[in-house]
Amino acid sequence: MTIKSALAILAGVTAGVVVLSAQAPEKILPTYTAEQANRGEAVVSATCTGCHGELLQGSEGPALKGDSFMKWLTSRDIGKAFEKIRNTMPVDAEDSVGDQDKLDALAYILQVNGVPEGAAELPPDLDELAKMQVPPKPGAASAVGASVTTTGCLQKGPGNEWLLTSSTDTPSRSWRLLNVFPAPTAHVSHTVKVTGLLVKDATGDALNITTLTMVSDSCAK
Repeated sequence: MTIKSALAILAGVTAGVVVLSAQAPEKILPTYTAEQANRGEAVVSATCTGCHGELLQGSEGPALKGDSFMKWLTSRDIGKAFEKIRNTMPVDAEDSVGDQDKLDALAYILQVNGVPEGAAELPPDLDELAKMQVPPKPGAASAVGASVTTTGCLQKGPGNEWLLTSSTDTPSRSWRLLNVFPAPTAHVSHTVKVTGLLVKDATGDALNITTLTMVSDSCAK
């Protein structure tokens, strides 16, 4: 067996393993100021609305607000979102708008999508932007295969089933957790954060788990 084929087999075996530790650093909420968003509004009005619509509802280009855009935005960190804007917008005239103006435009786009203002502007440093990410709204994902991240109390269900109760979704709900491996027996009755893909079957919704991380060694009462 070659090294290449051995690595391929190992990748296939480990693809569904739930990560219980050594998680990547938590992303923080992006921060921008009202002043930066105001500057960004002028940039967007001058350079973006021709393609994306006067209300950013989409025209020749995709919408820059609403559920579809937020699904795109929450699937990546702010650094990746900024790189997309910096490197490709405006189409065929990328160099016509400076990087700082594009950063201000992103601040305005965050504002119109309901991301709250902060005490500091979006920084021009890509490494700092990469630490920032807008989380999906709890319970917002409804399409099969959508990524869902939520926090709740881990419980052992009937048979070999795992449950997440008292989730942070709005309204709070319980989730069936599928393919949880290795078995998180040590975390029963602990508060955990899970990420998984939405699955629908005859018994309702469930999450096909990709990561599970302990948040607290107890469950909120």
